[in-house]
Amino acid sequence: MKIALAALVLVLGAPLSPASAAPAVMSGSVCDDPQYPADSCTPPRVKIDGPSRATPRTRVTYTCVVKGVGTNAKPVGTITLLVNRRGKRYSTSAVRQLPDTGTAVFRTPRLPRGRFIIRCRYVAEPDTVFRSADSVPQALVVRRRAA
Repeated sequence: MKIALAALVLVLGAPLSPASAAPAVMSGSVCDDPQYPADSCTPPRVKIDGPSRATPRTRVTYTCVVKGVGTNAKPVGTITLLVNRRGKRYSTSAVRQLPDTGTAVFRTPRLPRGRFIIRCRYVAEPDTVFRSADSVPQALVVRRRAA
């Protein structure tokens, strides 16, 4: 019986001992795995909500919302508020773990006068079916009169 089993294993090309079998290693995201179809990993919808005008030296509050499109799965990962002004990046409050609600609230640092581009960036966890995505950029004008 053992000889027949060993011959069958040699014919099929499987290893003789289960200890020598290497476990399958996932290379990052499920979306990168060729086993899954490419259209199964669509980027989530990332939306930013906040004002478009502010006065100098005030901290502006923005809400970032991440939702899965066409699925009931909840996005898991981190979300960051990016504040840019012509090559200069201003620090944000923090990079936050995305809560179960999919909503994170940020406050900008105190900004000087000028035009800024505000955007939310979602970075997916490696073993999820979601891809990383950015929100549509939103303009923020900081001037003396916010009217």
